[in-house]
Amino acid sequence: MDKAIVLGAGFNAYSLIRSFGSSQIDVVLLSYKKSDFARRSKFVCQRYRVPYPGTDRTGLLNFFLNHAKTFKDGFLIGSDDPSVTFISQNREVLSKQLFVAHESWKVIGRIINKHRLYK
Repeated sequence: MDKAIVLGAGFNAYSLIRSFGSSQIDVVLLSYKKSDFARRSKFVCQRYRVPYPGTDRTGLLNFFLNHAKTFKDGFLIGSDDPSVTFISQNREVLSKQLFVAHESWKVIGRIINKHRLYK
């Protein structure tokens, strides 16, 4: 794996970044706002501000398509529900340039709905 690409920059992302970084894996962080917590990690090699997947999925998908060469063969992982939803719903397109950590929406959609998950 050339690099890990972490989508989202909250506390979950921070844990992922530390795990990858302490294993000598370069980390690219895709965060939604300048104040995101994980942006401060010393293990982040590159930072990009990207559209929030909960409100601008088209913009985020265009970001990935425009940066296809930059991220090629990276390992993409989401760190929150909106990012995992986005990745799983666009898995077919994203997996052409990246190694995608998440299953398709057919699988993820069943478990991401918390009301159904806890019944």
